Amino acid sequence: MIKLTTEQESFRRAVAKFVDAEVVPVAEAIDARAEFPTKLFRRLGELGYLGLRYPEAYGGADADMVTYCLRRSGAIWSRPSRSPSRTPARTSRTS
Repeated sequence: MIKLTTEQESFRRAVAKFVDAEVVPVAEAIDARAEFPTKLFRRLGELGYLGLRYPEAYGGADADMVTYCLRRSGAIWSRPSRSPSRTPARTSRTS
């Protein structure tokens, strides 16, 4: 298991708070309308979450891969429709 740094843990909590407050309340409606979440992407940009892996010289955060993965996993697993407990188990196909 990866031990998070203080900064990474703080970032993980910030992403979880954002997802819970701003993504979860609108996710089902956006999915139902099959709509691109423009407002959420603007907000992600405002928070600096879209530029995590880009160098600071280009306006990014130059974040490490663990921090980048925390943002990605927070955005995916916090959605009710994609939580691990609600995702159907994959089955292998046999010929």
